[in-house]
Amino acid sequence: MLAFIGYGVLSTPNLTKGDMISALVFLILCAGLIATVYFSLIFDMADEVWFDERSLVVRFGEATETIQIENVAQAKAIWGCNPPRVVLTLRNGCTFGANLAFSPDLSVCTPKEIAAEINKRAAFSDRANQLPDPSSPFVTPPAGAGGAPSVAADH
Repeated sequence: MLAFIGYGVLSTPNLTKGDMISALVFLILCAGLIATVYFSLIFDMADEVWFDERSLVVRFGEATETIQIENVAQAKAIWGCNPPRVVLTLRNGCTFGANLAFSPDLSVCTPKEIAAEINKRAAFSDRANQLPDPSSPFVTPPAGAGGAPSVAADH
């Protein structure tokens, strides 16, 4: 597209040398902006991401890192770009950064389904590491607690 615009501008008759230089600088800046956006959207994505028990394994080229599912703060499906992707926000960044993006295999499932599964596993992981609230009426005293009064009995 920039080639057609450039050809159209530079082949216009009666352009001064200054106008041609200005048009060429403008086209070079536009090409640089397009390249920057393209490379920042495509080349920052992980090559592969897969589940491994209670963690995610992320591969960028030859480098591989295991990220515990507890470290995932949020997973979002992004449809507004091509290819569609899943973006992981980490609580504690890894060697690849605090945000990881990858494009899933769309023949298997959608980015929305993958993001929902990661969020579900991360939420379950958070609950699994928390102790129950002892003041909750749903917490029963342990067996043989010596007749400790129940919170529900006070109501």
